[in-house]
Amino acid sequence: MATGDNTVVLVMREPDSPAADEVVAWLAEQLDGWSDHEVVRVGVVVDELVDNARRYGEPPYVLQLVWDDAWSTLVVIVCDRPTAPPGPWLPRAGLVLVEALTLGWGVESDADHTVVWAHLRFDDW
Repeated sequence: MATGDNTVVLVMREPDSPAADEVVAWLAEQLDGWSDHEVVRVGVVVDELVDNARRYGEPPYVLQLVWDDAWSTLVVIVCDRPTAPPGPWLPRAGLVLVEALTLGWGVESDADHTVVWAHLRFDDW
C-alpha cells in the first residue's frame, strides 16, 4: 500500500479461506516497500483481529486497510457477522498486543455486524 492508495480490501467468504499464509502474502503485497518492522507490526494487528473474527464470528470476514495521509495513520478494520449477541470484549493476550502496538482500538457490534478497528501511526512518512 503506497502512500496515496487509501483503501485496500480483502473479503474472506469461507471460514478458513483464504488460509493464514495467504492473508500474510496479501498483506505483504499491500505493504510492499514498507520496512520489515512496519510490516511485522501491521501483521500482528491484522492477525489478531482476523483471528478474533474467525473465532467469534461468521463469514464473510472483511479486512480493510485504510491509509490516512494527513495523520500518517493506517487503520486496520475487520468486519464479520456475530454468532452471539454483543457482549463485553475482554482484553485477553491478543488484544493486549493490539493495544500495545496501536494508538488505540475499538469495536462496534450489533446483531448483524461486528466491526473491530485499530489505528497504527507511522511518524516517518
